[in-house]
Amino acid sequence: MCREGRSEVAYDLLEELRQRKGAMKGRMHSDFLASLHWCLGDGIAHIHGLDEVMAGELVEFEEGTIGIARNLESNNVGVVLMGDGLMIQEGSSVKATGRIAQIPVSEGYLGRVINALAKPIDGRGEISASESRLIESPFNLNKI
Repeated sequence: MCREGRSEVAYDLLEELRQRKGAMKGRMHSDFLASLHWCLGDGIAHIHGLDEVMAGELVEFEEGTIGIARNLESNNVGVVLMGDGLMIQEGSSVKATGRIAQIPVSEGYLGRVINALAKPIDGRGEISASESRLIESPFNLNKI
């Protein structure tokens, strides 16, 4: 299901934010600007207003859901949701985190059940890891 629609107020506000962002170039971090319009369906959110987000960058919705920017287009960013996103509504703000998606690595993960964000879901407590790697990194069997 894809919920679309842009209220005039949201559109006007988005345009004003874009103008202010241009005037403040270099003085404002890119994660300050949040998206105001989105379309959600099948775990994909299409975000407008995250002009400087990087492919693979983590984004955070105001209600806490994390997503990964995957499809960068001229007028929107396709974000894969790493949660159910049930509380996300039209007008929800989104911010770029400046971090590329990484996964913690340690021997503590061996034999554990984790979710897509590497959080344990087996009821056996937290997993400590002091190292992280990009999710695209190859698995090194020599380190086991």
